[in-house]
Amino acid sequence: MQHRDRSRDALLASAEFLLETERLNTPDTIFHVGILNGGTSTNIIAEEATAIATMRWFKDGAYQEMIKELEKISKDLQRKGRGTIEIKPYENICLPVQNSPHLVKEIRTLDGFIEPIKSRVSAGDDFSYFINKYSGAIISLGAKPKGENFPGHSNKFHIDENALGVGLELYVNIINRFKTHG
Repeated sequence: MQHRDRSRDALLASAEFLLETERLNTPDTIFHVGILNGGTSTNIIAEEATAIATMRWFKDGAYQEMIKELEKISKDLQRKGRGTIEIKPYENICLPVQNSPHLVKEIRTLDGFIEPIKSRVSAGDDFSYFINKYSGAIISLGAKPKGENFPGHSNKFHIDENALGVGLELYVNIINRFKTHG
């Protein structure tokens, strides 16, 4: 976010932008600002600020709807006199991961399979490029440690490392099963 009028505080405008984007978080979409930078000193009004976010979605067309809503938020803030706000979507977006149904059916028959607590996981990343071209599935490995635990994107996240051996065994089992079943 850039502010040409030095009396406008880019950090304050960023905070307002951040609060406005909360409405993008729905059961079908996730918008999270993970980086907010701006300012040069404690006693100087920030001329520029940058917000960098991640977007996840579960239904077709949601990405375009989110971009449209972000542009609306930025125009509304500009109309209020908060400064010039520019939305720059990331060019190489990752599509949501859609597990291959035939693989999910097969995975459900594996020894030790437990039905997931959540029916949707916001995993996206570049695995979506692979899974949209080939068959595939993301498998969650129960690796919750004893004691205090933290969410996957926390800087305090850790796992029960004993689960790594279980995961290796799982993948060997899957490979052997597909060798015999084709």
